[in-house]
Amino acid sequence: MKKKLLILFLALALALCAFAACGEKQDPQGSGTQNSGTTDNSGTGNNSGGTTPSQPTTPGGDQGCQHNYKVVDEIEATCLAPRKTIKECTICGDRQEIEEGNTASHISSQIVKTEATCTTDGERACVCATCGTTMFDPNMEQVIPKLGHTYERTENMFDEAAGVTFIPGNCDEEGRFERVCGDCGYNEDPITRDEYAQIPGYDTEKYDAMEVWGHDYSVKIGEGAATCTEGSYIEYACSRDGCTSTKRETKGYPKGHKYITSEEAVEGVNYVIDPKPTCLYEGKKIYVCINEGCGERATEDKYIEVVPVLNHDTSNRDAAYLERDVAATCALPAYKVYRCCVDALCEVTETVYEGEPLPHLWEVSGPQTCKTEGKTPYKCTRQGCEETKLDTPIDLNIKHTYESVVKEATCINNAVYKCAVCEEEYAPYENDDFYKNGFAHGVHVFEYSETVAPTCSSIGYKIYACTADENCVVTRKDPNNTDLNNPDLPLKEDIVARTAHNFDLDGNGTIDVSPDGKITCAVCFTQYRDITTEITNGNGTLCLGCGNNPCDCGLSVEWNGYVSPIVPSEHVLAANKETVISSIEWTEVENKGTVDLAIGEGMIIVDGEENTTYTIKVYDKADGTLLHTFEVSGDVVLVDLYDYLEVGQVAITASTTAIVYLYSIVK
Repeated sequence: MKKKLLILFLALALALCAFAACGEKQDPQGSGTQNSGTTDNSGTGNNSGGTTPSQPTTPGGDQGCQHNYKVVDEIEATCLAPRKTIKECTICGDRQEIEEGNTASHISSQIVKTEATCTTDGERACVCATCGTTMFDPNMEQVIPKLGHTYERTENMFDEAAGVTFIPGNCDEEGRFERVCGDCGYNEDPITRDEYAQIPGYDTEKYDAMEVWGHDYSVKIGEGAATCTEGSYIEYACSRDGCTSTKRETKGYPKGHKYITSEEAVEGVNYVIDPKPTCLYEGKKIYVCINEGCGERATEDKYIEVVPVLNHDTSNRDAAYLERDVAATCALPAYKVYRCCVDALCEVTETVYEGEPLPHLWEVSGPQTCKTEGKTPYKCTRQGCEETKLDTPIDLNIKHTYESVVKEATCINNAVYKCAVCEEEYAPYENDDFYKNGFAHGVHVFEYSETVAPTCSSIGYKIYACTADENCVVTRKDPNNTDLNNPDLPLKEDIVARTAHNFDLDGNGTIDVSPDGKITCAVCFTQYRDITTEITNGNGTLCLGCGNNPCDCGLSVEWNGYVSPIVPSEHVLAANKETVISSIEWTEVENKGTVDLAIGEGMIIVDGEENTTYTIKVYDKADGTLLHTFEVSGDVVLVDLYDYLEVGQVAITASTTAIVYLYSIVK
């Protein structure tokens, strides 16, 4: 116990000596004062005066040992850790580390000082000699105020001793006063001549010396003659001391380039060819200025000519241009292939044949059978030749014997027979015994295959496919159609009307009509002309079909404008009254006449009240038969006449009063 008190007393004495050497007071948080079992963050640990054993370490110790511990080491307290006693069992070697008391106080050994600068504060603090912890004392002046710039230490802002420099004016710039800090080199905003004049009692001589002089170009230093691009000139230098500025004064005009473009022009002197023409690319002939000392190439199109491409030349028989050298075969004579020698990238070639093909070396390759039709088979034995032939002698008694039909003839395939002798499957050929019955008969058998759904730009219809042969791909829209001029017309009963266009481009629930009287489908982009829209144009006539000038629809008649009553005397449909529309009267604006236009390609729109019920009937133009009947409810109904091949009449019945509008298709 006496030893412990002696250690604490020595530590306290050393701390007091250190504070005396620093002339500072220690941080209270580092004083080592005990605080009822708490551990502060300054490095001083407090454990309520008790002991805290560490976890024992048992290197090979026996868990059932009756330990007999003996102190083997004692570590004195520091400012970072409390005193520690280490014990070890004399029987099993188990070790225990026991912490006792508090950490020791920080020992301040020096003052750390950060010097102040012109613009930043400095700092001073004590540092613990043991652990290096920085300690701040609220009673110590820790902040060292910034010094400020040197020139701020005098009231005379033009005092050269305070870092002020006077810079007089010159030819290009006004003079000024600059203040540069002698410590850090900071350059304050200069004081201009006008600012200097605002200071009472300013020095007039310095004020005058701050004026911009301006150059005095009175010293002639040279001259130059005119060139193609620049005129003649005289060059002057500024006469003021210290100024090196010069100026050129133009006296004449440029001479301009001169070219010789006549037949006397010589390549390399009056013009250059760059790039050179080849058999793949054109060249350029560029004229060159002949004025002395110039020689520049022209950039104007009139002095640049195109040199046409050269003809291909495959006449060069040098080895460098030989592409292939092929020996003669039974099929071809020997030949060589030469490429064009004009351009290295050219792929044009010429084949030069030499002599004749080699004769075949025929040898009999097998017996006469029904497979060879009684003829003798031969094969060429020359290497690389695969030619064969059937030739004499011929045994007319050797031939196929057909007893069974493997496959009957269909619309596209010949019949297949089987030989009773060689069992070879055989298709008939012209002039044989089975010619009449064995060839494809071309009679298709059509059955329903699929339905093509309608869109807003095309009608719907059914497709019929041939089932006579599994490999036949012939289809028709009308299985009974024999009209070769119109083989692709669908059956009338199969036609499904096109779906309605959507002319609500901006989604506001209405049909959008452009200023020039057009409506456009937002799905297929088909355009229709609203013939109820009056279109006029003071700059010229307008086409009746497209409303444009010039016309872009191909119609030959142009009109100055037009209006339409749609249905004469029945523009407005009465409720529950069937109205038949068979023609539309188009009236020229100038009333020079009328044109009756039968309903064809176009569209009728009927606009009624909300929840109106419409019944629409479309009749054929040729025989008046009813093509289609449909009912629809809503405020607007659309009858797209392009759904039908020929329309004679359209009958409309509306449950409420409605208005009819007509639109013609824009080609």
